[in-house]
Amino acid sequence: MAIDLCERATWDALAAESDPGFFGRSDWLEAVCPAAGMEPRYVVVTACGVPILRVGLAHRRRWGRELVLSPPTAPYAGWAERLPDGLTPIEEEDRRHEVLQQLVKWCARETDFTRIAIPPDAPDIRPLIWSGWEPELRYAYRIPAAAGARVSGDSRRHVGREAPDLVILRPEGRVAADMLAVTLAAAFERAETGPPLPAAAWRGYLDAVARLPAVRVLAAVDARGEPHGAIVLARDTRRAYELLAGTTEAGSESHVGALLMRAALDEIGDVLPEVEVVGANASGIALFRSGFSGAFVPYVAVSRAPLMRAEWAATGSPGLERRLGRAWLRMRRWA
Repeated sequence: MAIDLCERATWDALAAESDPGFFGRSDWLEAVCPAAGMEPRYVVVTACGVPILRVGLAHRRRWGRELVLSPPTAPYAGWAERLPDGLTPIEEEDRRHEVLQQLVKWCARETDFTRIAIPPDAPDIRPLIWSGWEPELRYAYRIPAAAGARVSGDSRRHVGREAPDLVILRPEGRVAADMLAVTLAAAFERAETGPPLPAAAWRGYLDAVARLPAVRVLAAVDARGEPHGAIVLARDTRRAYELLAGTTEAGSESHVGALLMRAALDEIGDVLPEVEVVGANASGIALFRSGFSGAFVPYVAVSRAPLMRAEWAATGSPGLERRLGRAWLRMRRWA
């Protein structure tokens, strides 16, 4: 059994055999990683030359330390497992553990800090924890697209109640990116924070995402064509994902977020079974999402940091940048 990095073309060719999900798509990884000052890493574990596990990650060298992380802005890494046919349950478990041990050894050899959020669908990640990696419990929130299971409670009252003059559009390309930039900027300012990527690269990332074939943007606009809210839906063969969502001040007051979520469910209802949304790990957003008859799905992020300096390089500095950004926004308001 062996583990190595592969080229993008090889990674894409393997997708037909085992789909790593949207967060393992090379076109998205090639857009988001450079925007965050990182490089995609296409990791493949093979047995007798046959790919068994593929993990889409991001790499950065910082302060002389090699960092390998889940892709920026993604809830978890792209992950695809394909065990040989005909294995008994015990043989499957043994083979899976061998594969994960290869991943552990590779990370110990090639990285100073590793943090990988494992998707909820991964069947068994215990070898990572047994190897001393620190686990962190997280949640995804998945909303079924089936009719009759869409909106309840406060969210039902908000859908369309205060925004009857808005229409839902499906902008593309530069127009979509413009609407996203406006609505997300307003959302970040209300939250007294900034975008999840460096400000200088943020607009370029929005342009790139709006052009991806697996992405669709929905926007709620008024009669003048001004956006009050927008949502970015990505999809793979399993489900759709809410990548980004934001509303202007007017859109927030008229609860456009609920209107957009209903539109998103309608958009994918005939194609995919559910939408996975952002914010399940933030209390205020999670309460709003709970009005859509969804389910919280647990998953685990695991990390290894043999050197404290390596952990600070991976986690300390970005946190400091966010705190400084919030402080700057407060000062600007007071000025």
